[in-house]
Amino acid sequence: MGNGTKICLASVIGFCLWFGLGWSVAFADVCDDMVQKAQALTDSAAGEARQGRYQAASELYLKAGRYFQQASEMKNCRCPKIEKNALKAAEACKKNAAINKENYRKEKTYKAELKEYETVQQANAQYNRGNDHARQGEWQDAVDCFERAAKMYERVASSDTANGQAAKNNASQARKLATLARQRMGQ
Repeated sequence: MGNGTKICLASVIGFCLWFGLGWSVAFADVCDDMVQKAQALTDSAAGEARQGRYQAASELYLKAGRYFQQASEMKNCRCPKIEKNALKAAEACKKNAAINKENYRKEKTYKAELKEYETVQQANAQYNRGNDHARQGEWQDAVDCFERAAKMYERVASSDTANGQAAKNNASQARKLATLARQRMGQ
């Protein structure tokens, strides 16, 4: 074999090694980049959760989980542990997304119940004012207070919950007292 052939053969082998190694290194970089993106999303999701923005946190965790899942499915990553660790991280992201989704649901329920509670408290105040006016013989003022209380109670009245049923009963009672106060006004 001549020098030219050896040089040519060495060049071909070198090129093949460089080209093959280059793809492997490039693929490993993609794998690392995928994990870094997923980790950044996980960090952002944790920050959103700390701020009480549970829905946004849930969405970010799901997105991070997809990136971790993709990274776990890649072969020839620079670190052989990436596949296993990324799969565990994807599962953790799914769990965190579910937790944050549940927290968001609970927060919405709490806000609705708080609003209902505040409405009942305002209705109770109107009802008590109506009783005060009735004791003093101020029938028109009593009627107005009882009617306002009945309308407030009716906004939260339902047969689904004990509080809703109590509001329904209170609305009925306020209407009865308004009718009684009207009767007293007519005397």
